[in-house]
Amino acid sequence: ADVYKRQIYHHFGGKEQIFAALYLDAIAKAQSFNLRALRRAQTLEQAVHGLVRSYLQWVNTHRELAGFVLTMRRAEFMQDAEEDLERINRKFRKELDAWLTQYDDGRLAGIAPDLLFALLIGPSEEFARRWLRGKTTTALRRAADSLAEAAWLSLSGIGSRGR
Repeated sequence: ADVYKRQIYHHFGGKEQIFAALYLDAIAKAQSFNLRALRRAQTLEQAVHGLVRSYLQWVNTHRELAGFVLTMRRAEFMQDAEEDLERINRKFRKELDAWLTQYDDGRLAGIAPDLLFALLIGPSEEFARRWLRGKTTTALRRAADSLAEAAWLSLSGIGSRGR
């Protein structure tokens, strides 16, 4: 067991680097899961609904990992991983933007890129944090349906007004 532990520490350099690697891997896997839902969509509305639902499905399926990701984003061990995290997020946003651009009928044109993801996933992320802590009474599936529809109404409503 000690030999195995030494090999891990030698490879990563320490427990902080292990935590950062775990965090980055979890983010990449969650984003990959969400992109599969995006690729199945045939309309912008299906994409928005699919992304919100797939995000919450990933949280439900990977509760411990999701809890780690949602609580450790600002942990000290992430400071040295910021560039890697930005690279992973940039790759995800590039594919998300390409898909949305292809299927957008003009509804999203007025939404600033930095607001788009916040409106799309932000409320679901907050619900997931509370749900993982046992602080909600709404079933996750019901929440996913409500949050997906709210994201769609929010995005399509703001975009259609051209703000």
